[in-house]
Amino acid sequence: RIAAGDAKNGAEKEKQEYLPPEVWAGAANFLPYEDVLNMAAVSRSMLKDVMPGIKVLHITKAEQLHVGLTSRYRDVVDLSLFCMLHKVNVVTADQDMEPTLCTNGNACGRITPFICRFPRLERVFLGGLRSDDDEPSRNPIQSFIDIPFDWLAEESDAGASRRDGEIARGVIRSLSGAYRCGALSSKVWVAGPSCPRSERTFFSFALGDTCETCIDACKSFPIASVLDFENRGSSQTLRESDVGGDFSICGVDVCLTRRAIEDIIAKRPGGKELLYSKKRLFQLLG
Repeated sequence: RIAAGDAKNGAEKEKQEYLPPEVWAGAANFLPYEDVLNMAAVSRSMLKDVMPGIKVLHITKAEQLHVGLTSRYRDVVDLSLFCMLHKVNVVTADQDMEPTLCTNGNACGRITPFICRFPRLERVFLGGLRSDDDEPSRNPIQSFIDIPFDWLAEESDAGASRRDGEIARGVIRSLSGAYRCGALSSKVWVAGPSCPRSERTFFSFALGDTCETCIDACKSFPIASVLDFENRGSSQTLRESDVGGDFSICGVDVCLTRRAIEDIIAKRPGGKELLYSKKRLFQLLG
């Protein structure tokens, strides 16, 4: 009888040592995606019971944007993709190797098909990781994708910069297309992309409101997010600020003027009502 009691107590103790799937899923919300993949490989229970309950994913590598694995994460509502920028060594005029921040073409080509696979998605942040000698590739860029463009450089010297600009605009165009065809829900808020022409320089202002990529974005993105678009490099203040903040409310930084953005909004269904609503007035008053 004593032996049976000890066996029962031991079984109950062993059973109590296991955490419920909800707790594991909550902890996984704060882990890098690489660690989440390792968790899924631990056991069948982790794969079947824990992975579906994860709500946030933090992805740092382009190869992690694998469409085939998205079915595991049915409840994901927030994606932070810190793989859109990376540093590459560029040969300078002095024949020195200088690390330069560039767009990651591999990641940018995968992003739209990847994020369209999450049925409950609400927010996507696109950025990169700042690398330094003390802690490489561990500091997220919590602001807009910053694609510098040298307007004074010759065509041959600015080739890499122009390619980066086309890749960045390609991301915005693909997201616009996804919204337009319904592959991406209008409830999904995208933050981070920035048109290279939105940089605040004389040359960018001289181009006028002619950027087809930004015009298409203003016509295709959810109207509420378009209302909060940054414009003409106004996100530069956020990028250079040392004070942290919630940049998810800022949407995309386009190269159009505020007047051009609001003219497009006014032509969309419900646009005028949104522009002249009391809620909008209170937002402008701060």
